[in-house]
Amino acid sequence: MFNAGQPISEVLLRNLCQPFSRGKIKPGQQGLGLGFFIAAKIAKAHSGELAISYNDEATCFTLTIPLG
Repeated sequence: MFNAGQPISEVLLRNLCQPFSRGKIKPGQQGLGLGFFIAAKIAKAHSGELAISYNDEATCFTLTIPLG
């Protein structure tokens, strides 16, 4: 998935897969900051990985799970 929205700060990216880690909250925004934490744990439980890469134009989240 590519995100062409606002860049994610380096500090937030380093902690994105930690529980209850959130950036600035906008009005009407909800959540506990557990989504990426849970996704990373699911990936790890299946010998996989959740990777995050970014540049000035986009952020990319890649889930890799080996077959078999």
